[in-house]
Amino acid sequence: MPGEVHDAMARRERLLMILRFNEELHAGGDKGRGSATATTWQEVRGRLLAELEAGAKPRSMDAWAEHLGCAKSTVQKAISKTPKLRANLRALQDTRTRTPRAQSLNAVVMETAEADGQNPADAAAERLDADEQERLDAALARLMEKATP
Repeated sequence: MPGEVHDAMARRERLLMILRFNEELHAGGDKGRGSATATTWQEVRGRLLAELEAGAKPRSMDAWAEHLGCAKSTVQKAISKTPKLRANLRALQDTRTRTPRAQSLNAVVMETAEADGQNPADAAAERLDADEQERLDAALARLMEKATP
């Protein structure tokens, strides 16, 4: 009999603990996120579309996840499955400044040489002084000697 009472009390305590956890879960007791209930990507899609229609600014996926109180992967799935949200994300990426890329100067060099009325190869050769030309010729001769036919 005492063992049965102990088992019944242990079961009662476990049930109470489960009930408390369930109440906290449905009351929004999760400390890290806005809502402890599971959020589907369809719900996130609806909330995102509503926010964008209301005039919300484009945000990153991390910012949307934090704002909506859900996982970034849920936001990512909602965006990837909705063309309108993908377009919104592209608009955000287009507004970000990009680092300028290096561009070739070949066109500028060719135009300058042609404007002077010279062959571009001749113009480049004139820019080399005599010492540089000799070193270049010597290096080219060494390479030609080492090359096998």
